[in-house]
Amino acid sequence: MEQVQSPRECPSCGARPDVSDGALRCAFCGTPFRPAAPVALPATPSSSEVRSDRLRRVRASPQYEQLSREVPSAAEFRNSLVAQGVFGAFFAGFAVFFMAVALGGMRGAGAFVLPFVLVPGLFLVIGGTLVVKSVQSVRKLAEAPLRTKSAIVIGKREQRSGKRNRTLTCYVTLETEEGRRVELKVPDRVYGLTAFDDAGIAWMKDEFLLDFRPIDV
Repeated sequence: MEQVQSPRECPSCGARPDVSDGALRCAFCGTPFRPAAPVALPATPSSSEVRSDRLRRVRASPQYEQLSREVPSAAEFRNSLVAQGVFGAFFAGFAVFFMAVALGGMRGAGAFVLPFVLVPGLFLVIGGTLVVKSVQSVRKLAEAPLRTKSAIVIGKREQRSGKRNRTLTCYVTLETEEGRRVELKVPDRVYGLTAFDDAGIAWMKDEFLLDFRPIDV
């Protein structure tokens, strides 16, 4: 059934009907009232459409074109990975030294020397693993292509590890211009300068976010 809207005045006799009774006809002359015109509500864009539009505007901005020529340094990540390798090498070297001292000072001790070899041996394996992982990560970082994208920050988190939770690793989740979402490790400096829903230019290399600059659009 069509919805009928009572007018302020009857189009035929000019009488003012009672608009609260929902009458279909004028009570004075019987003229039928016209059905109410449907009201078209404006379409509300989805959040993904809003983000896509912002990313398109970021990509088209002169500031993006200017910043895209920059090549941020990966030194912060590289130094961290090298430090991990140095620690592993020190760990392994200490284990080798301890094993050499134990074997040299306990010749003829038989099975008694076994614990003094196994424990440093375990430390040697741990230290060697750290060195190998460090070398592989540094090489992977150096060989990975640099990707420059327009992106929006949709998440941030911190992860603590190590003894007494002293090691802090920061992560930022981005939605890129292709609609993909990716979580990347980020330097503390960049982590502190990014905020949720920032839109801008991101420099990515492998699993690392080298830098992010917000762009107002």
